[in-house]
Amino acid sequence: GQDTTVNAVNYVGATSFSSDSSTGTVNFTGMTAAQTATKNAGSGGMGAGFGTTVTSGTVNINGGSTAGAVAITGDAMLSATINSTGAANTIGTLTGAATTTSTTINATTNLTTGAATNLGATVTVNGAGNVSFGTTALQAGVTTLNASGMTGNLTAVLSNLTTVKATGGAGNDVITLGAALVTGGMVDAGAGSADRLVVTTDSFITTATAPFIRGFEVVQANTGVTVDVSQLAAFNTITGIRINDSASSTVAVNGLNAVQAANVAIIAAADATGAITLGLTGATTGGQIDTVNATLTTTTAATASAAAVAQVSNLTGMTLTGVEKLTLTGNNTSPTTTGAVTFETTNATSLDSITLTNAGTNSIVIAAGQTATNLNVDASASIGSTTIDAALYNVSTGASLRGGSNHDIIIGSARGDNIIGNAGNDVLGGTALTGATVGTDTAVGTAGTAVAASTNADTFTGGAGLDVFAIGVGAITTMSTITDLNLGGATSGTGVDRIVTDSTAATVTVVTFTAAQQATISAASTFAAALDAAIAAFGANAAQAATFTYGTDTYFVLNDIAATTTFTATDLVVKITGVVGTLDASDITLL
Repeated sequence: GQDTTVNAVNYVGATSFSSDSSTGTVNFTGMTAAQTATKNAGSGGMGAGFGTTVTSGTVNINGGSTAGAVAITGDAMLSATINSTGAANTIGTLTGAATTTSTTINATTNLTTGAATNLGATVTVNGAGNVSFGTTALQAGVTTLNASGMTGNLTAVLSNLTTVKATGGAGNDVITLGAALVTGGMVDAGAGSADRLVVTTDSFITTATAPFIRGFEVVQANTGVTVDVSQLAAFNTITGIRINDSASSTVAVNGLNAVQAANVAIIAAADATGAITLGLTGATTGGQIDTVNATLTTTTAATASAAAVAQVSNLTGMTLTGVEKLTLTGNNTSPTTTGAVTFETTNATSLDSITLTNAGTNSIVIAAGQTATNLNVDASASIGSTTIDAALYNVSTGASLRGGSNHDIIIGSARGDNIIGNAGNDVLGGTALTGATVGTDTAVGTAGTAVAASTNADTFTGGAGLDVFAIGVGAITTMSTITDLNLGGATSGTGVDRIVTDSTAATVTVVTFTAAQQATISAASTFAAALDAAIAAFGANAAQAATFTYGTDTYFVLNDIAATTTFTATDLVVKITGVVGTLDASDITLL
């Protein structure tokens, strides 16, 4: 761990000097051009000092170095060669001599540096290894960055020099612009298949600068940036988009074509005020169906299509004008490391299809003003708990809403919906619920404190698990259907699924109609008459519930008010086509 200085002058005939696995800084001084300095593994730094008349020198970084600054010094040094060999190497700052005019890096293996300074006007990078200069911009003194000899990936942040020339190689390079290029400047990504251009300032991509940017396949827009990727079409084949919204600024990527919109990656979108806009060309044109597929990923993903661990993604401010289809895909394998996803349609009112796959806790809210017909929200592939709230959706076609394999809350619209819970202990509401809580592995959820009156007929399928069907009272025309109601045994407390509704009563009494009463119901000429007969069979008793059959179907009925002989809008009737078990009081909750 101690710092050490070794003077090469004292070792006559030596051709190489090595710092082996050192944790301290080792400084070699007085070296000749024929001598090399090697940092071999370890976390310590290394200094390679050449004699006062030496004009070129070589430094080796080898064997899996993990940290430590590397500095090259020499009063007459003009060119430096740095070789990365052995296992992948990571160092701290890389500093050349102040007189250096060129640096060549030969990366047989991966090399990652911190801030790199004094590398000279020309930096050449070769080899099959990946080379990253980190997140600090290269000095403005670097006028040419030539990685055309690389087959590995180059990562570099360019300086604010407007005439810089940067050339990538055959790998998938990541180059961050540092200026609005002018004539004399050129950034060419080379031959890679997923070269990424990172944009940090609006003015870096314009019709004037676009001719100086070539060979890229992916555009990344960072916090606060608005970019029109169609301006890059002439000299690039952009097939993927990355959004890095890491702060409370807006990020907008416009001019998207269908291929680009289908390959979007969103990283670090945890701030709701950091609204994201994806503008598709022609999206507001009638007859054009527009689709956005977005992967919720991390900064470690190499390409826009990589599916790494999802960040917490707050997409409540996301703008998708004219877009009909949206797919959001996070990490769907590890609930303990996957972030939550929150999405609202306030600025995406044309969406008729939303598909979500994620292992985190999710929320999808359909805002007022949604214009799309036949809305479909599908979280069936998610293993995370998902809340879908479509209470404000008010288009005549209604919606199809699907939960996933975890415990979900799904709230239907004011219209007739198809609501499917799938696996898990779900809470399914046909209308607005107040304060609903999600189920757990050991308990059913709750419908909260109030269930709004029914305004349309919904169809519910709970799926596996202990499901809560929250259905508001209403007229016969708003009668909903449960396709798989599992009531369990006839003993209180053994019920599986539950029916929840508002009532003036606090408790309910379950009765069994006599054969004569059922015969009267069955003999009715219309379903309305049969329902009135069922209510009359309760007599003068309020808060009575029963099941009955009419034709080939089974129904659940609840009489809310005493001394009525006909069905009213304060009563509840539900068609139960897939009923299993026997009704008891534990299967019903009154709010």
